[in-house]
Amino acid sequence: MLGFLQRIDNCVTRLRLKVKDMSKVNEAELKRLGAKGVLRLNQTDLQVIVGTDVEFLANAMRKR
Repeated sequence: MLGFLQRIDNCVTRLRLKVKDMSKVNEAELKRLGAKGVLRLNQTDLQVIVGTDVEFLANAMRKR
């Protein structure tokens, strides 16, 4: 799993991440790569709005 992530989950359209260090999250880069939005819920919980392809992305991230 990617070094700064603790957990990866998803719902129908969102990638739900628990991160160790929110300062390493590059919101501009996520949007450049296709994210429709980024929500920082607190110091460790992040949601990236991806769309209906989110399951494929989450599965690929789990394999890393």
